[in-house]
Amino acid sequence: MKDARGRERVCQEASPLSLATLIACGRPAAAIIDNGDEHPYWMCAACADHNVKNRGAVRYSPEEAKE
Repeated sequence: MKDARGRERVCQEASPLSLATLIACGRPAAAIIDNGDEHPYWMCAACADHNVKNRGAVRYSPEEAKE
């Protein structure tokens, strides 16, 4: 999945290793997650599943987001 500039989309969720500073997960993005924030986040499948199950987020496929 690529962004408008042709770069590969990556997961924007914080890695479990980020204790003092934000370390992005960085795995290939698979879904768009809406946490009710100001903007949606691109996430890999594992991080997307975690956010839906544990944080009440809503998951969208990239195709749904285009509509």
